[in-house]
Amino acid sequence: MRRRLDLSTRDITLLAVLTALPLLGYQFGVGNQVEQFPIVQRLRDPHFIAGDFYTDSAARFGPRYYYSLLLSVLTRIASLPVVVLLLTCAANLALALVTFAAARTRLGATAAGAAIAAALAVANSSFPLGLAAYLRYESFQPASLAVPLSLLGFVLLGDGKRFAAVAAFFGAALFHPLIGPQAAMIAFAACALADLAARKPIGSLLAYVPSGALFATLLFVAWVLPGTSSHGGSLSSEEFFAIFPAFRSPHHYLGTTFPLSHYVQLTAFVAAMAVLVVQGRVGERSDLRTRLIFATGIVLVLCAASLVLVDGLHNRIAASAQIFRALLIVKWAGFVLF
Repeated sequence: MRRRLDLSTRDITLLAVLTALPLLGYQFGVGNQVEQFPIVQRLRDPHFIAGDFYTDSAARFGPRYYYSLLLSVLTRIASLPVVVLLLTCAANLALALVTFAAARTRLGATAAGAAIAAALAVANSSFPLGLAAYLRYESFQPASLAVPLSLLGFVLLGDGKRFAAVAAFFGAALFHPLIGPQAAMIAFAACALADLAARKPIGSLLAYVPSGALFATLLFVAWVLPGTSSHGGSLSSEEFFAIFPAFRSPHHYLGTTFPLSHYVQLTAFVAAMAVLVVQGRVGERSDLRTRLIFATGIVLVLCAASLVLVDGLHNRIAASAQIFRALLIVKWAGFVLF
């Protein structure tokens, strides 16, 4: 039976500590943040470094638009360093809370067990395969907001709160157009497969259609329509692959270039997950547990497909999806199952 999340003073204190812990290595104005700040300032001031090629092109509608728009609004209230610091704490707290709640109320963990899961999610980067599938990023960026929202959507969808899940997934998609939709599609597929495994009638899968259709419609309105009206030249598929996967970021796109040690670490992590599943308490049943198992399998199959579609066939759609990012779901599943 699912328990209510009644947080004690001890639990609240622990979550607060987990929220503040990453601040020991807090970073501002380094890494990917550097390329985001000019966009934020341009949205506040149309004349900011006018004529700068990067800012002129990046400030138009694109992957960082909604994230930058949020920061530009918030920086009218407080300075950019203060806004980034507060959002960092909020993202850390959200990640800790959704992990604690999932382990405690959906998987039946003790308070100590749920606390360990939350601590792992916030403080442990785990295996590095793809160098993008992080639950918490060292410096605040769009994915920092998208990850906890996506995980919340997964939990809500497993609870049968499909439209609430869509709201969470859509919020994640606004901040990161890859993580939000990927997590949603994997969650919908995992939940459907778990329902079939539970021998629910196939007709019951139709219950996912209205919420799925709503999510697709929201994505179309938020990303596709504005994208078609934006101006700018487009690269051919050959140019795209030569510039992005092959030259700029093979460490994110091309699985055949990833170090063998990273695959070994993933294998060890998944093997440990398998042991946890097999060694689960006798009679233990959890809808979320089953859904996490299916989600893990789906992500691993997608990563294997990426090796063929991206590295072998140079498929542009598959490359743009950056499928190895979805491994963050595997990490989270392992932590909460532990």
